[in-house]
Amino acid sequence: MLRLDPSAAVFTSNHVLLVKLCLQAKTYSYALPILNKHICHFPALPEQTTSERSTICADHVSSVSFITSASGFSSKLSYQDYLQYFLYGGMIYMALKEWRSALHFLGAAISTPIASSVSLIMVEAYKKWVLVGLLEKGKLCSPPSITAPHVVKLYQSLARPYVSLAQAFERGDMKRLRGEVDAAMEIWHTDNNFGLVSQVVDAFFRQTVTKLGKTFAALTVADLVKQVFPSPAERIVTESAVSSLIMSGALDASLVQMQDAAELSILRFSTAPSFPRLSHELDVQYHLKKERQLMENLVSNLEEINNAMAMSDECLDNLQRGQAWAASNGTNSIPAEGGLEMDEDLMGDMS
Repeated sequence: MLRLDPSAAVFTSNHVLLVKLCLQAKTYSYALPILNKHICHFPALPEQTTSERSTICADHVSSVSFITSASGFSSKLSYQDYLQYFLYGGMIYMALKEWRSALHFLGAAISTPIASSVSLIMVEAYKKWVLVGLLEKGKLCSPPSITAPHVVKLYQSLARPYVSLAQAFERGDMKRLRGEVDAAMEIWHTDNNFGLVSQVVDAFFRQTVTKLGKTFAALTVADLVKQVFPSPAERIVTESAVSSLIMSGALDASLVQMQDAAELSILRFSTAPSFPRLSHELDVQYHLKKERQLMENLVSNLEEINNAMAMSDECLDNLQRGQAWAASNGTNSIPAEGGLEMDEDLMGDMS
């Protein structure tokens, strides 16, 4: 795919096939070279390209000139292919725990304009959108602003258990969160989202423990469990769960073992400011360079889209109608010779 189109800017049926196979084979990273590219075009219709531009052996500025609906590089596409690509792409990013990229892909699926009712693919994408939003931002994220209000209400009614789970997460109510998880256990399994829901519960524990660090300087593990789980029946957290948060870097703290083995360990939250490391700076520099390359590619494709739209039949018809309207509107048109003679007559009367 990249040898044919290094920019991967033209959406084809191969995009959908690739991400689907990577999901089935669980080889998620193999799809990243394509997923990390921006899609800017769909295969053009034969009448939109000239025979000279569509010659594959010619020197092409962009792949949109030779990847057409009649070139054979892509089978016939439908709106479902578009939705499936972004849903599958979001699932691949979820498997890699790249929540921000997953939100971007799922957002593209749920904000797709519709004529009548939402697709089941869009509803499935919204359910995952809610869970990924909790994992990435710790709250119920609103759909992209271009999503119609009535579509948002439809999503919320069709994904009510997910919205209720997110509301319990936002309120910091572990008891209600556990209740929502248990009440809709069959739904999580039916939708194949139980793994994400389990990660949401873990994220709630991590977020709650992190918030305690803003109030307490140190806590015993027993006191920590009481703060997180008000109900004694839910206090099943061990020191290993806390230590795993520290080792993963999600919690800036340390566990202090007491000399007496019978006594519980003490969790001490770090108060020292964390300074950026050299490796972190290099990582930021790499991502900035990568984003710059993507932006340059996006700008070049946008210029090509603008040129194509300016030469389209619709644009030319609109320009012709606009010129005809301006010519027929006397108030906005340039005065004719008769108007100038009238002004001279007025000036003559005044003298």
